Amino acid sequence: MQRLAVYPAWSLAFAVWALAACATAAPTPTPQPSPTARQVESLDALLDQRFQSYLDGTRAYGALGMAAVQDWLDDDPPPFILDIRTQEESEATGHIAGAVRIPLQELAGRTELLPGFDTPIVTYCGGGWRCTMAVPVLVAMGWESVYTLKDGSLTGWKLQGYPVEPGAPPEPPELNAALPDPQVLEHMQAVLAALPEDDGAIKPKDLAQALAEGGELVLLDVRSLDEIQTKGYIHADAQQRIPIDALIAQRGSLPEDKSTRIVTYCGTGYRCLLAMMMLRAYGYTDVLNLVGGLEAWQAAGYPVARIGST
Repeated sequence: MQRLAVYPAWSLAFAVWALAACATAAPTPTPQPSPTARQVESLDALLDQRFQSYLDGTRAYGALGMAAVQDWLDDDPPPFILDIRTQEESEATGHIAGAVRIPLQELAGRTELLPGFDTPIVTYCGGGWRCTMAVPVLVAMGWESVYTLKDGSLTGWKLQGYPVEPGAPPEPPELNAALPDPQVLEHMQAVLAALPEDDGAIKPKDLAQALAEGGELVLLDVRSLDEIQTKGYIHADAQQRIPIDALIAQRGSLPEDKSTRIVTYCGTGYRCLLAMMMLRAYGYTDVLNLVGGLEAWQAAGYPVARIGST
């Protein structure tokens, strides 16, 4: 007759404890590796190509007037209209017919809702700030023809009497029409997640105070030399002048420390918003943009220097 094995009570208890520990112990998370220098260089080279191609290939850096957008909407096919506001905003103020809504911070995580890379995209928001920020994000991810509704964006659109549908846009279908590079998507998701609550806006009074207090910042003027000569500039102890068309080629002259605070400005606040987001895409973590550009600075009563006067 086969004999049954008999084990001490303590050994059975140990076995039960060991099985329970194996069943409940959480796996040790694997730390995400930091990007290597080669990966960073590769990503930067890709951004160089895409940003420069966009700057070279668009008129007015993608800013479109309302009449131009309305005429384009009548074409067959029309452009892809992208509403980058929140659900609450669109519910409260309506939307442009046919728009697909993806909030700015979610843009790099919802690319299945976007069209093919060669389809023109027109972005809009409440006043023009966030939809301009969305342009470099889309360009970085691979879209080639990206525009934005200027002159107050949806607020201006409504004031001019252009049609608006009530409420938020309906839930869009998944198109899965483009496959952005996963490394670029991950990077741009991190860039958007790191945006401050005010989306990088600095008002003229706050910039004036920072400059008066000797705050450590670099003031970056992205206007052309002709504009600077005819309209003057904002004086700062640390300042750089790089026209936006040359920003990619000359980005090596920017501060090596990517935590340096940089404030971008231009004439009215559009080009410097593009520049702000491009610099953030390159890894600069504390880039702000002067709301309204030099025009707002002067309207607030702050001085403008002239070349040769300081």
